[in-house]
Amino acid sequence: MSLRTVLRSFRETLTLRTRTRKVRVVGAGSAVLLAALAVAAPFLAQSASAVGTSSLPTCPFWTNVTPPARTTTPWVPPQQTASPVNLTGRLPAPSGITGSLSGSQVTITFNRVPGAQAYRVWRNGQSVAWITDWGQPALTATDTAPCQNAFYTVVALADQSGSDAAMGQLSVPYQLSSSGAVVPWQTPVGSTINMTVTSYNDGGLTASGYNSQLGVCAVDPRVIPWGTYFTVPGYGTCYAGDIGTWIQNHTVDVWLPGSQANGWGVQSRTITIIANPYGSTTPSSPSANPSASASVSASASPSASPSVPASPSASASASSTPPATGNLVANSGFETGALSPWTCDSGTGAVVSSPTHSGSHALQLTPTSSDDAQCSQSVAVQPNTTYKLTVWVQGNYAYLGANVPGGTASSTWTPGASGWTQLSTSITTGASTTSVTVWVHGWYGQSVVDVDDVSLSS
Repeated sequence: MSLRTVLRSFRETLTLRTRTRKVRVVGAGSAVLLAALAVAAPFLAQSASAVGTSSLPTCPFWTNVTPPARTTTPWVPPQQTASPVNLTGRLPAPSGITGSLSGSQVTITFNRVPGAQAYRVWRNGQSVAWITDWGQPALTATDTAPCQNAFYTVVALADQSGSDAAMGQLSVPYQLSSSGAVVPWQTPVGSTINMTVTSYNDGGLTASGYNSQLGVCAVDPRVIPWGTYFTVPGYGTCYAGDIGTWIQNHTVDVWLPGSQANGWGVQSRTITIIANPYGSTTPSSPSANPSASASVSASASPSASPSVPASPSASASASSTPPATGNLVANSGFETGALSPWTCDSGTGAVVSSPTHSGSHALQLTPTSSDDAQCSQSVAVQPNTTYKLTVWVQGNYAYLGANVPGGTASSTWTPGASGWTQLSTSITTGASTTSVTVWVHGWYGQSVVDVDDVSLSS
């Protein structure tokens, strides 16, 4: 059976399982019938306003990049098992999520979450709307490019920074059913799917907004909706919360630290869908969500390849001598005219004489469809210290962050800077942290990003 046939069969199964079951009223008198109608009225009203989805296109993947053919490689077992991640202490997902197709767009409504400042809505892992909360009791998002059997996910945000700390809990998945109504969806628990499983070690924010970490995995959200828990033999438990350029159709990318990602390689695994390990939830108040681990690395980007070079690691022992004061980043303004000691993804970073924010040189990043053009530098730091990290950038989708072994990482980004704009964040080292990796990068397939005057100071 071809992969295309398997996909078609799987999607047809998804559609069939979301059709509403018919209810038979046995021996119903007038009172019983009226009561039944009253209960069914909201659903009937929604169904009446929805239209069929047969005229919509099938859902495409978010990029037109065609992954190369990959064969199974030798496997080195990971040094740890991924436990189910959990963020139940964060803002809850919005309740009362409903929606329907009208004309060529889907309108989704939901109730506000106390304490939220904004909300995000995704369709198959792609952002549909960012909505500001100004106290309105109900909020509305519009998807102007819906597709058949699309999966929607909603999250409340504690602020509008786009950081991991702002992220609330992902809602359970919702699907645009064949009738045109947006309904709760749960991939049947116990379902098994044969997958190609690769690995990555990028740090920072995943596409959903949570920090990259053990247990948060990249999927094709058309096959495994975001917010789904599943197990991977030899890895542990995955939470679907990221995407990747090569992670299409029946492919999963698991997160592993450092060189363990290379050791995983490309494997064939049969994954199993499991229930939310933290208890059953109603569609209006789910608790299925990922968790930040004790040590989080940062490099705001979804998985882009099956195996990413490992980030430099910090020494295990604490330094007895504090690092120098002032800016700890070497060649911070690229005034040497060369990259060193910065290390950039091959062919994506270059020192230029124009444009610059200050001085006579700057760094220019050129992302590709399969590379976010990351440049990084290992910097000596003092344990148990908070540092401020800044950079001046211009261009679309510029990112700044640091990998902090044993400490608290952070990252920030801007969707667009037509002129020089300063990005700023902070990191805190742990008791044994003696070096961190500062990084900057652009975004897959986006425009050139200019970088200058990087600073890390206490």
